[in-house]
Amino acid sequence: MVSMEVKPPVALGQHGRCTQLSVFIVDDEPRVREGLKNLLRSMGCQVTGEGGGGREALTHPELSGSGLVLLDLALGSESGLDLIGPLRARGLPVLVCSLHEGTHMIRRALEAGATGYITKREVATHLRPGLEAVLTGTHYLSPRAAAALECNPL
Repeated sequence: MVSMEVKPPVALGQHGRCTQLSVFIVDDEPRVREGLKNLLRSMGCQVTGEGGGGREALTHPELSGSGLVLLDLALGSESGLDLIGPLRARGLPVLVCSLHEGTHMIRRALEAGATGYITKREVATHLRPGLEAVLTGTHYLSPRAAAALECNPL
């Protein structure tokens, strides 16, 4: 049986700066990865690695040393939904950061095991609270994601 245990939480410190947090980014767009790296580094987080797709991410040597995975759902010909299970099986919390704002995709990501969901339109203002929540084991939904689920409950 594979453990689904989340790695120990690491909190954001004073002034919203990360304390010993390492993040692995999975997004197929190099410019988006660069922007996310800059945002995370400005918060004091360490970016341990990045991948443009599932195979690249799962075989990256730095993935196992990461504390959290920031994952896009649209990875070219691949779906980030298919990565959530294998990442969680490795004990990694997954915070989705996606352009998809529809109820169906948000719900599927959460059902697949994502610990949080932030829409890309909100990443600048909601990445910090998303990281804080996910790293303490709490589920997080950005306001747009939460509103989508509220409008279309199960």
